[in-house]
Amino acid sequence: MLPEEQLIEQCRKGKQAAQEELYDRFSAAMLSVCTRYSGNRTEAEDLLQEGFIKIFRNIYDFKAKNQGSLAAWIKTIMVNTALSYLREKKRFSFIEDIETVPIKDQEDISFDENEIVTPSSQELMKMISELPEGYRLVFNLYVIENYGHKEIAGMLGISEGTSKSQLSKARGFLQRKVVEWQTRKKNF
Repeated sequence: MLPEEQLIEQCRKGKQAAQEELYDRFSAAMLSVCTRYSGNRTEAEDLLQEGFIKIFRNIYDFKAKNQGSLAAWIKTIMVNTALSYLREKKRFSFIEDIETVPIKDQEDISFDENEIVTPSSQELMKMISELPEGYRLVFNLYVIENYGHKEIAGMLGISEGTSKSQLSKARGFLQRKVVEWQTRKKNF
């Protein structure tokens, strides 16, 4: 396993072994990123491949001092690849689908704190994948990628208010899903 600086240099020289090592190091994590945005494994795999093509084409432009870690740079490329794909397909909607998703108000959600059962990270990711597209995009960008509402608005071509609304509704949707999951677990 090559140190990161050597790996980058070897990839810049077009060395296939280094490119394979870079892919092997980051592909599993980046497939998870792509899946969070696409919502399905087949599209996520396509996004992963497209993202790595961009990485290998642009590895010459990577500067660790200016852009942080290699992992962060790769993740940014994957997120941008997924967002570009979704914009091209015009698959996300922020206004039309909002009112059709049933969400309980937070006051309606109650549970006994002594009996809290927490879903695993895999179960939570499945719940996130079930979010409507607009909710999922904003939730992923805000909660997982740590972008602010202003940045999200710019990336997605929406207002900051829409970003905040989508996040709030996504959280409500997830709260309802967690409560439903907890209720099912208690009944078994």
